[in-house]
Amino acid sequence: MPRTVPAGLLAAIESESFEPAVLVLVTRKDGTKLGFTSADEPVTFGGDVYEPTDGLRHTEIQSRSGNGVDNLDILGSLSSARISGADLVAGAYDGARIAVRVIDRRDVAAGAALLHVGFIGEVTSKNGEFRAEVRSLSHLLKQNVGDVTSKACRVRRLGDAQCKVNLSGNTVGGVPICATKTLSGGSGVSLTFGSDSAPTGHYSNGIVKFTSGPNSGIEREVKTHALSSGNAVIELRTPFPFAVTAGETALLEAGCDRLVATCRSKFANANNFHGEPDLPGNDKVLKRGRPPRS
Repeated sequence: MPRTVPAGLLAAIESESFEPAVLVLVTRKDGTKLGFTSADEPVTFGGDVYEPTDGLRHTEIQSRSGNGVDNLDILGSLSSARISGADLVAGAYDGARIAVRVIDRRDVAAGAALLHVGFIGEVTSKNGEFRAEVRSLSHLLKQNVGDVTSKACRVRRLGDAQCKVNLSGNTVGGVPICATKTLSGGSGVSLTFGSDSAPTGHYSNGIVKFTSGPNSGIEREVKTHALSSGNAVIELRTPFPFAVTAGETALLEAGCDRLVATCRSKFANANNFHGEPDLPGNDKVLKRGRPPRS
């Protein structure tokens, strides 16, 4: 990524009185902007306000030629009221855009040098401190572009623009694809929702998304589902970040194992199946024919 240094800032850097300050602008996917600075007082730059954050620091910025992924970690304390451990755990900062700049704190009008632009990957918090892994734009070049063949369906999610399943419709037998249920008990990865008639396996590989309580808006993938005495017994692949309480409501979304048979029988959607179930595998391609008889 080419970097340019404004003339005024370059002159400050070359002087003996240069007082650098780091500006970190985080733009979440919901549009929320948060600015942080290593300076000891607020800095306004480019229309954004950067608040002082105790302990804000970053690791060495490594840039590579070619398509190598740059390396950077942003670290800081959770003393800022704008960053909460709950938001970090809930994934509010996952995939957020981040820009790192440096200025002369004595003369903000001299401009800023852009050091790094990327996206936040893994975010962790421990002992009142957060650590954010920043992935550079070159990280996107390592992702596959276009579709690859597979026996299983490649759509991102049930009901998306490729899948086209109507989530408000019904599956075979009149069982709703999505249904709002009330939690009757459970903790960790084991949850039980009352007043349910969906057959065993209906929600397996599906989604549970709470609509009330501290986990509201957060979703987790269902590993298994069983119908027991009129209740939906759910086992999640990973637990929700916050404790759940009986009486909270959640949206349960039917699951799909991405097989063409399920797409056909459960959702009547085989015409939109994005896979090649009849394509021969590598074993078939590499199989040698029987040698001719002499």
